Amino acid sequence: MEERVISELRKLFEDYPLRKKVWAGELTVALNIAISNNKAKISPLKEWPLELASVANKIPVQPSSLSVPWKVYQAQILDAQYIHDHAEREIEAILATVPHDYEVREPLLQSCLAPFEGSLVAYLANLIQSCREELLIVNPYWSVEGVETLSRRINFEKVDIEKIVFIAPANMDRLDMEGFTSFVRLFSNITSNVSIWTPKENELGFIPAVHAKVIISDSNKAYIGSANLSANGLSKSIELGVGLKGNVVKNIKDWFDGIKLNMRRYKQEELSLFFRN
Repeated sequence: MEERVISELRKLFEDYPLRKKVWAGELTVALNIAISNNKAKISPLKEWPLELASVANKIPVQPSSLSVPWKVYQAQILDAQYIHDHAEREIEAILATVPHDYEVREPLLQSCLAPFEGSLVAYLANLIQSCREELLIVNPYWSVEGVETLSRRINFEKVDIEKIVFIAPANMDRLDMEGFTSFVRLFSNITSNVSIWTPKENELGFIPAVHAKVIISDSNKAYIGSANLSANGLSKSIELGVGLKGNVVKNIKDWFDGIKLNMRRYKQEELSLFFRN
């Protein structure tokens, strides 16, 4: 988010000290609703003054914006200047999925919680769209419906990824493989630099399971959580994860690169099966 928008929000809270706590909560809820409904802008409340509606209109509709109103409010309560520095704030968003018919109460005060349906999907879509060099996806369970849910939120005209790396289970059932294949094919016109890694069988004949759910974009932004890239994980189950940014993401990426030494890479003839009709 631009520092100019942060400054305008800070000034507004200074001018209306008795309203800033209420407005911080209302902005967070309105932003959650905009994310859930895939809106480009926040819909202002009728009771908001024009100054607040104007600032709200400039706030990017994305999960990483959710903590901003409370950060500005908290900084003023502590009589400290709010410095908008994403490099120092590594937890970018706390992302949750619940069934669409669940009643979700307002986010916790001073929280970057995004508990509305669609918040996670929006965050993952943004991770993919923003990636330019390498996208790492670690995911055990897939479904065609889940992949379609995610792909509807991705603007593929903005996707320009050089390399995609998957860490996947050694053995997937038919439905998981169908979902996985559908995801790989989404990017067939974007990059041919695709690699798939699976755990090797050890000396005792045991193949470790892949159970982590991680998506890392360019070693600086990531999602880590419980949600699989399936219909259940993205819209029907109760899931929770975090959006991360900064040095911690690079450390996680380096760890996965290290354990690939214990894995088998798909051969070219195996990869070609994913691109056949």
